[in-house]
Amino acid sequence: GIKYRTSTALSQAIEVVERRVNALGTTEPIVQRQGDDRILVQVPGLQNPQRLKDIIGQTAKLTFQMVDTSVPVQDAMKNRPPPGDSVLYSQDDPPVPYLVENRVIVSGEDLSNATPTYNSQTNEPVVSFTFNSRGATRFGQATQQNVGKPFAIVLDNQVISAPVIREPILGGTGQISGNFTAESANDLAV
Repeated sequence: GIKYRTSTALSQAIEVVERRVNALGTTEPIVQRQGDDRILVQVPGLQNPQRLKDIIGQTAKLTFQMVDTSVPVQDAMKNRPPPGDSVLYSQDDPPVPYLVENRVIVSGEDLSNATPTYNSQTNEPVVSFTFNSRGATRFGQATQQNVGKPFAIVLDNQVISAPVIREPILGGTGQISGNFTAESANDLAV
């Protein structure tokens, strides 16, 4: 009944919170059930409690979408974006506009794993990702059909990165690079 569903939802929430708290790299955090419907989170020595609240509270929406290069983005901003497109901005300062197709190729739900790491050649912080089989198939088809075109990696309606597809990505794995700090790569991965 309802108690079972609440208990199951709480267990899943604890797993998510644990993963996010552990990704902060703190020592010996405590995440445990408290009563029937609460989660206790203790992180000894945490310098920035607001960052913990932000990470635990976020429900980030990650999507992979094609960038529309058929119309200059400035024209789309002055007039109206073509049907099926939206103007989204990067996290840069100042923000860079992109004309992005509304159609989502794959979403965060199609990811089976995302891990903060470093690019072996440039040593810059990146996020390595692995898609589930559905995501791998859809991403593979999209990259096969769009070699030479940019696609946008969008987090909560902000373009994190818009790399050009150099070759089909068929293995279901890849890396997101952008102007990440180790901390922001970590935040994206969780």
